[in-house]
Amino acid sequence: MVNQKNYSNKKLTQWSFNKKVAQNFDKIAEKNIPRYQAVIDKCLLITKKTFPGDLNIKIIDIGSATGRTLDIFIKSGFKNVYGVENSKHMINMSKHKERVIFSDNFPRDMSDYFDVVTANWTLHFIKRRKQYIKDIYSSLKKGGFFVLTEKISTSSFIHNRYHDFKRKQGLTEKEILDKEISLKGVLTTKPLSWYLNTLKEVGFSEVEIIDTDWCFVSILCRK
Repeated sequence: MVNQKNYSNKKLTQWSFNKKVAQNFDKIAEKNIPRYQAVIDKCLLITKKTFPGDLNIKIIDIGSATGRTLDIFIKSGFKNVYGVENSKHMINMSKHKERVIFSDNFPRDMSDYFDVVTANWTLHFIKRRKQYIKDIYSSLKKGGFFVLTEKISTSSFIHNRYHDFKRKQGLTEKEILDKEISLKGVLTTKPLSWYLNTLKEVGFSEVEIIDTDWCFVSILCRK
């Protein structure tokens, strides 16, 4: 078990989506995020079921990283697919960099509203989280949906089971703890109740949990 009290490395820098991370992002994500691909696949499935046969709906992925989600939607035939990313290194590695907007904020100034918004493993890096959710809601068409996946606050028991997941992915005790320490102050969690209450308060008519695994939850929100 990881024990921070017995850990002596004091020289770790804060986590950032730098060039090294961007070059290895997909592998990092798969080793550190439970059900990484499964959540992306669910976003595609929900989109197809909500808008059957309509490939012209407008879709945006927040924190589009290296473009894995964008690529899956585009290969499925969707035409109007965009990303938002605040790391130039990630954009440079994106499979569809020409579709990605470089910004810290939600692009409310785009010409029309979105049918689908996804923000998987992203908003927990954003300080003004409630305002970002408000911006998403106001930019979403009536009848559209938003999928939010976040790392949430949990008990130490659940958090340790998340570390067990990482061990099964081949990560060492040092790698697990290095990541944990480097993310302090960068990734901040909130309890599940905060998300459910905030999403309802902002105005979403339906808020449902669609996926969960150690420390992570995916929520489907319909307008």
